[in-house]
Amino acid sequence: MAVILGFAFIAWGDRILPEPMKTVSFRTRTTIERFLLGMTPDWNPENPNERTEKAIEEELNRN
Repeated sequence: MAVILGFAFIAWGDRILPEPMKTVSFRTRTTIERFLLGMTPDWNPENPNERTEKAIEEELNRN
């Protein structure tokens, strides 16, 4: 029961509860989101055309 109440507090507390608890709920959720996002690596996709673009530039520079 406590887990369900805790989840509800974090998920919907800033929309339902009065002001002092609104802020606490919002900050708690924000902190948890930042923590979880910080655990994932940054995604930097590679350019699939990089090798081709480099070859074209070298060919143009050679002439």
